[in-house]
Amino acid sequence: MDYDWIEQMKEESRNDMLRDLVRLVDLHAGRNTLTNPFGQLSHGAHTRDYPYYALRLLLTDSVHPSAAPGTLETAWTHPEYPEQIGGTASWRKAFEKVGYIENDRYARRPEEPLTLYSGLSGDDAVNIEAWHQMAWTSDIKIARWFADRFHDPRQVVLRATVEPERLYAHFTNRGESEYVINTDDLDMEILESNHVQDR
Repeated sequence: MDYDWIEQMKEESRNDMLRDLVRLVDLHAGRNTLTNPFGQLSHGAHTRDYPYYALRLLLTDSVHPSAAPGTLETAWTHPEYPEQIGGTASWRKAFEKVGYIENDRYARRPEEPLTLYSGLSGDDAVNIEAWHQMAWTSDIKIARWFADRFHDPRQVVLRATVEPERLYAHFTNRGESEYVINTDDLDMEILESNHVQDR
């Protein structure tokens, strides 16, 4: 049986969403007037596409300041791997543009350094570049869960003291006490590891 029509429908849907995105940017770019970014995509968007749309709308100054924290929070927390979809550089620009947020609201940035953890497994556990991903947690149990969630024997839990100016956001809505941070030149240490050499 030929299922090419399914792929064609997906492509047509994506093209419709791109047209919506272009229309929204044309209407709102530089004006910061868009108050309901995802609601105005007439064809809807799959959660995996949220970063793509949100980043383009935020980085073209299309989103109203009152909607910016919620737009960023939705785009970051709904897909499984947002950083892989949007790219680290674009995410950093968006978080820096919006300012520090907690969940879907503007918030006061912590004033003291935080001890944060990151749990990685598989190829990520042995790839030092992957250690610089933006999502960390203040809960070591959560970091351990992420290190072991695929039951790969290659696991690492990292710890870092993170200065307030590195903090972009704090998301608690998934029970992960997740902090989004700037990891450029961040000093981190291996707290626990399996099959990983201390570097």
